[in-house]
Amino acid sequence: MSWDHTGDHMAARSAFLKLISSDPTGDVLMQAFARGPMAIYGPQSAAFYQVNSPRTELVLAGSFGFSDRIGYYTSVPVSWELPATRAFLTGQLIVVPTQDVDEKFPLLSPWHDLVPANGDTAVTSNIVAMPIAYAGTTIGVCAMVCTHSEPWGWYDYSFIEGISAALGLWHQIKVLNDSLRLAQAQSTIARKRPQGLKGRQIEVLTLLAQGQSNARIAKTLGFSLSTVKADVQTLLERLGAKTRAEAVERAMLAGLIPSTSESDSEGRVKE
Repeated sequence: MSWDHTGDHMAARSAFLKLISSDPTGDVLMQAFARGPMAIYGPQSAAFYQVNSPRTELVLAGSFGFSDRIGYYTSVPVSWELPATRAFLTGQLIVVPTQDVDEKFPLLSPWHDLVPANGDTAVTSNIVAMPIAYAGTTIGVCAMVCTHSEPWGWYDYSFIEGISAALGLWHQIKVLNDSLRLAQAQSTIARKRPQGLKGRQIEVLTLLAQGQSNARIAKTLGFSLSTVKADVQTLLERLGAKTRAEAVERAMLAGLIPSTSESDSEGRVKE
């Protein structure tokens, strides 16, 4: 395929790069991806997957144009044989004509259900999965369903490689910003760390994080219910929290108690 590298197409790429610098959400990014620089390929749907820390699963980070059934693919083991996982494992662009999906990728046979009801699946030609890399490491995959039916040439692969690099940059910006926000939150809480908390009150906080009620905390620690209630009220005031759950969260950020690994099985703080 060929296109004019001036005018609207160049403007679309420029606007896409500017959007990336503004740290958009994954869904907004995929909408801009489909309607902007990739519009020449007639994308009906697009999704971005990032690999988890153990590098065992691809996790949905943003999507556009899919039906609600995309929820069945929010987390995909890399061991599954799918266009997205193959692109991730091989580091190569994968283009699969939709008529070959049932034979080559049977796990994706229900792909028609992923396309919106108003999408014309009869004219859909390819499912495309492109690896997303940063600093030489594959960190995710972008997949799309498109109507582009012409043979894919070197110019298509080169163009998509450049767009993939931009998506990799977005991912790293997102990771950095998330880390900065967490660090700022921890710093703010640390500066507000209450002084003079009694050992008993720390024990109460720990049990609150495990989801225990006031009555159960009193029984566990051997104190009266009124004492525990007074301690909880003191903790709310010292931590500047309005609810028990907020107090627990702030205490964890301040390092006063362990993280949520010590909470109850449902991870809830009882109010």
